[in-house]
Amino acid sequence: MTALIVVGCSKSDEEKSDIQEIWLNGYKALTPESDYENISTTFLLFKADNNEEFDVKKQTFSGNILDYQKIQDETWNLLSKSKIKKKDGSIVDATYSIFASSIKETYTSAKVKIGKYFMVAIYSDSKTGYHWLYSNKYACQYVDIPYRYNPWDYSVVFPCDLHNYGKIEWVSWNQTPYPYEFEFSK
Repeated sequence: MTALIVVGCSKSDEEKSDIQEIWLNGYKALTPESDYENISTTFLLFKADNNEEFDVKKQTFSGNILDYQKIQDETWNLLSKSKIKKKDGSIVDATYSIFASSIKETYTSAKVKIGKYFMVAIYSDSKTGYHWLYSNKYACQYVDIPYRYNPWDYSVVFPCDLHNYGKIEWVSWNQTPYPYEFEFSK
């Protein structure tokens, strides 16, 4: 008697191959030595499979907190609408917009198609009192999200900084030293 063994993939296995789970979380730090605090952060993912270049700029500021609150940054305004300008001048929508709430003490989970993205994290928490020093900032980086069994995790720390706005360096949870100054550590 001959036995025939058929091995195949189920439809759910095929679907998993082009979808990847990612974990996202945002933090703020008052000083380099302080404990991180969870903050609400919006993560935007823009497709970058064709090496797209995006128009993001680091800006410096000299003034007081009242003037800082009045800053208008074109890129930040676009990002708050889930859009970004490419270097060629065209404006594109985010492929994914994921809100990570400060209420959760754990990562926010999302499922995205595998591929290369330009990931932008926008401070989306309170803007009262000294919290303004965290606002008007966004961190960005290119990420390649291939499939793997465990989720990829992305965290970002926003500094309390009056001297910079617009694009800031992407700093992860356990990364030191910080590539920027903190307002209250001088």
